[in-house]
Amino acid sequence: MAAGWVKATARSPRFHLESPWGAAYPAVRGGGRAAAERLAADSAISNHSVSGEGSAIAPEAHPFVRHPHRTLIGLSFPVMLSLIPEPLTGLVDTAFVKTLGAGPVAALGVGASLFSVVVWAFNFLGIGTQTEVAHAYGAKREEHAGRTTRMALALGGGIGAAVGLLAWPALPALCAFMGTTGEVQAVAVRYLEIRLLGGPAVLATMAALGALRGVHDMRTPLWA
Repeated sequence: MAAGWVKATARSPRFHLESPWGAAYPAVRGGGRAAAERLAADSAISNHSVSGEGSAIAPEAHPFVRHPHRTLIGLSFPVMLSLIPEPLTGLVDTAFVKTLGAGPVAALGVGASLFSVVVWAFNFLGIGTQTEVAHAYGAKREEHAGRTTRMALALGGGIGAAVGLLAWPALPALCAFMGTTGEVQAVAVRYLEIRLLGGPAVLATMAALGALRGVHDMRTPLWA
């Protein structure tokens, strides 16, 4: 009875304005815990279905319900592997630069630290895009997911360009704030000038990876 009430109410445009537990609570209480769980599941599905853009996946058909451990490993393992290349790249950079002397190595450390601070300050591009795209993907709202991805890519490119233009004149002061002087400061500034040219691509890529993970594509970011 409770499940029938939810399905009937879901067809009404007022469904989002009413609490599904209000009128149905007596039926749930009479039906026991199983009825309550069914009502909660039906309510979650109906919340996505009333928009008319598609129907969400039924709970019993979701991969996390049918094969929870295999699904979790399949999603998390590629993400774990994709995190390995970044520190390896830093090690390779240091190995090459150390042949130039102690000054360039110190400049690399300062420049890489400052650039990482700038990049991770905008980590919300990846997280926010992943969350919004995942929500739209689960509700079968492909158009909304695509629109969100395009907006995030444009935002990432725009922010990267703006940060580069604003930070460029302040690079000597930023490197001096990190305690550099003379040759180390000059090399660090030059390093950051080159890295900032790729800022738009870095932030746009961050948004793109978030969108891919939002649609459960964890393997493409592994190879990207």
